[in-house]
Amino acid sequence: YARSGRTDVICMPSVLKDYNPISLCRTLKNHEYTAGIQILILSKNLGLEQRVRAIEAGCDDYVEMPVAMNELAARFNALIKKKERLDVLGSRLENAVNSPITDVLTGLYSYSYFRHYLDLEVKRSVRQSYLSSVLVVELKDFGRYTEIHGNETAEEIIRGISGLITSGIRAVDFPARLSVHKFGVIFPHTDRSDMIVVEERIKKSISAYIEGRSDVGNDISFRIGLAI
Repeated sequence: YARSGRTDVICMPSVLKDYNPISLCRTLKNHEYTAGIQILILSKNLGLEQRVRAIEAGCDDYVEMPVAMNELAARFNALIKKKERLDVLGSRLENAVNSPITDVLTGLYSYSYFRHYLDLEVKRSVRQSYLSSVLVVELKDFGRYTEIHGNETAEEIIRGISGLITSGIRAVDFPARLSVHKFGVIFPHTDRSDMIVVEERIKKSISAYIEGRSDVGNDISFRIGLAI
């Protein structure tokens, strides 16, 4: 539900039946689509160590119980206003950078923005001690294929393969077109075992797409590179 974009504030007690609230807070704050959600923890005798851990996890506010309703309402209103300001800033930033960061033909992110995002993701993964992965798909001899079959058919192939890559990844992953014949995807919070599954899925779908086109024949092959 949090990922749906309809959440402004989450209020949770310091003790939950099925979840550690601090761990849940950290999970929400570590994901791009839920990081802006404001989190208020209701606590009762929450010690200094736990309060520090909550702040480090990204908790936006906490209040000791019992609490007067007017104080709780004031804290909620402040968090809602903060979320509204974040939404406005995010919308302005998206409008400002959206056109130059995407590839016109495929709708994937551009090479320059891929490099920018990769730099941020590597720093974030080092700082927060989690694994991220990068997958690169390269079409071999694509220039020769274009000369034989023409630009229109070549662009159709590029769009088809970019669509297969996009459909084979998560919403939080970051697909880009790195050059005329090369694609890349950044996978946050993904280790080697997960990436082997993803790599095999993408490999099968691209192979089936190429083999299913009578105009391709043996003119196109591809290779996949992987880094964790």
